[in-house]
Amino acid sequence: MTAAPEHSSVDAVDLSSSVALRARGMLGTFSEAGVLHAADVHVAQRLGALCGEADESVLLAVALVVRGVRMGSVRLRLGDVAESVVVDRSDPEAV
Repeated sequence: MTAAPEHSSVDAVDLSSSVALRARGMLGTFSEAGVLHAADVHVAQRLGALCGEADESVLLAVALVVRGVRMGSVRLRLGDVAESVVVDRSDPEAV
């Protein structure tokens, strides 16, 4: 049996600056502000399309849950979102 290599041959991808360019409404606003990654937005949009959900607040909640899971959490307490959401960008005008 061979040992697993210490380092992968695939470089890590920096996902910190990915903006969902075609996102509109609240998803677009949160993506442009650096709160949501494009992957968070795309998953929310796809699930919304599959389920026939168009309510922006529901899609934003889905995107925030996806963000939380991506960041290692297994739940999202909606009452604590304002305290846990941090803008990734240093531009004060983005918020």
